[in-house]
Amino acid sequence: MRCLWQRGFTWYDSTNKSKEEHNMFSENLKTMRKEKGFSQEQLATRLNVVRQTISKWEKGVSQS
Repeated sequence: MRCLWQRGFTWYDSTNKSKEEHNMFSENLKTMRKEKGFSQEQLATRLNVVRQTISKWEKGVSQS
């Protein structure tokens, strides 16, 4: 499993993961974002993605 550090968050490669693991990622992302006090927009800016990407990740729509 590949681990990437990105401004206080730990990200894992989602290749070949089960739906349950994808759901855990979505839930953990939202929980950690809120614990850190970031809006979706703020987190997106820090990760160089658009806000809609964060929303999709949190909803489990997209894992990339």
